[in-house]
Amino acid sequence: MNTARRPDFLAVVLAPEAGDDPEDLEDLIHDEITKGRVGKGPDERGEVVNVVLDLTGCPEPQVWLKAVGPAVPDANLRLVVSPKAFAVARLLGLPALLDLYPDVESALRQGV
Repeated sequence: MNTARRPDFLAVVLAPEAGDDPEDLEDLIHDEITKGRVGKGPDERGEVVNVVLDLTGCPEPQVWLKAVGPAVPDANLRLVVSPKAFAVARLLGLPALLDLYPDVESALRQGV
């Protein structure tokens, strides 16, 4: 899994790679959230509040969407799909059910 920390948004961007197992997603998100908290004082924590799962380069995004499952209680999970998939999802009303965005920057800025 390719991970990129975005401290300016208290976020981490996760992008699945070939060979990654969707079953490990929940554990990976938990690990990324807690990574900045261990052994640091409250003023120096590199907290992750937002998790962006970037599925734009993923060959099987539907498998990862199924793995999202129940919401992770410590994080605000946002999903990035291809612009075409986002357009279809909007027609189906899915962005109201899943936190979907057409690109990573929109997800970080919550569509602003």
